Amino acid sequence: MDDDARENQALLAATTVSLAQAVKAAGKDEPDARPVAVELGRSGQDAPHWTVTLAEEDGSAIARQVDAASGAVSGTPADDRPDDERDDREERKTVLGEAETDAADAAKAATDRRPGTAVKAELEESDGTAVWQVEVVDQESFRTTAVDVDAGDGRVLREDTAD
Repeated sequence: MDDDARENQALLAATTVSLAQAVKAAGKDEPDARPVAVELGRSGQDAPHWTVTLAEEDGSAIARQVDAASGAVSGTPADDRPDDERDDREERKTVLGEAETDAADAAKAATDRRPGTAVKAELEESDGTAVWQVEVVDQESFRTTAVDVDAGDGRVLREDTAD
């Protein structure tokens, strides 16, 4: 097992809150915002957390941190805040306008195709199409597979397993 797989194994062992649960918790107090990025990681104290970036209809974004063990929501440290330049807001606004599939549904489509745990979902533009780029960690090998899911219809477009 390589270093990345060992880190994935340790991170998942300390995580009880799923990507879908983290999105729901982060959006509870932001009913008009939609998730554009969700990622499992570690804080400075080594505690696992989800960073959930939510965007308003105008493309402005806020980030919330969700404890991956308890589900408690907090603000996000300044170094994890989303870029909020005009270009970033415009890109988020465009991809949100095209997205019919949300982060939780994209993660489900990815894990239906490639069984494991979704640890990241990011809404981006790829070749003129809004795409959820989802990372799935296999529960046995702890290797990561990148799965692209069409944000419009939820179809899996591509998958690539890390070596």
